[in-house]
Amino acid sequence: MRVIHCFLIFFFIIFCIRCKQKEDYSLSKMRGKWINKQNDFVEINDTLSDSFIFNYLYLNGRGDDKYLEIHNDTLSFQKRYYSSETNFNNLHVERFDFLLKSLSDSFMVLSPISPLARDLACDENLIKLTRQEYLVDNSIQFEKIIFHTTFCFGACPIYHLEIDSNKKCKLHRELVYKEGRARPYLKDSAKIGYFYGNISDQIYEDLTKEIKTCNLKSLEFDDVQCCDGPIFTLIINCNGKTKYLKSMTPPRTSINLINTLMEICDKVPLNSSCDTFKLIE
Repeated sequence: MRVIHCFLIFFFIIFCIRCKQKEDYSLSKMRGKWINKQNDFVEINDTLSDSFIFNYLYLNGRGDDKYLEIHNDTLSFQKRYYSSETNFNNLHVERFDFLLKSLSDSFMVLSPISPLARDLACDENLIKLTRQEYLVDNSIQFEKIIFHTTFCFGACPIYHLEIDSNKKCKLHRELVYKEGRARPYLKDSAKIGYFYGNISDQIYEDLTKEIKTCNLKSLEFDDVQCCDGPIFTLIINCNGKTKYLKSMTPPRTSINLINTLMEICDKVPLNSSCDTFKLIE
């Protein structure tokens, strides 16, 4: 009986360890945005989507949206497409497979194991990533940010925003449409105009955190201004220096910051101003 009892305890321990490993490598643990100081960026949201792509893989300056499958401790990012070479009948799958070496709430370590993954990662043995909200650069001393958006062939609002380190805010809503997709688009006159005021401590904290977690010192925007979409301009003053960024397709590492600025422009209550102003550097 004692031997049987020992075996039961042993198998119970093995079962618990396997369950723990399975939990650690589940999608819920991986979901989020992961970056490093080299501007590698991995975003994980969903798996096995047939209609939309919810994940992003960007290493060594190359990458794009990918499908994702998770097989135990292997992350298989995939490019899927149909080709005229097969009369659009066969689904082609290019696999970028990575071994998940370790995972915690804050850190993820990947090792490329398929040829395409090794090529994308330049044969690096380990890719060390940090969850974006935890990669904070506390050496950044925020002074001021100016944010501009432009028109597009759709319902894109045109905003001009300035926020400084005293939490003072100026906002020119040049063009705002009413919510909804009905055409023709209707301007929302109640939201258009010049505004001023102070943002709350919480909003200021959220804004400065996004500035400190976007790899600001090495952040660059590709000069893309060719297509149907709004152009985003950020002029950021920190540590006595000015960073000027402008593009229609800003890198994914800056999307949290841009979304925060758009949220401020759209929803933060401010006082209406009778005076006009132009926000420049």
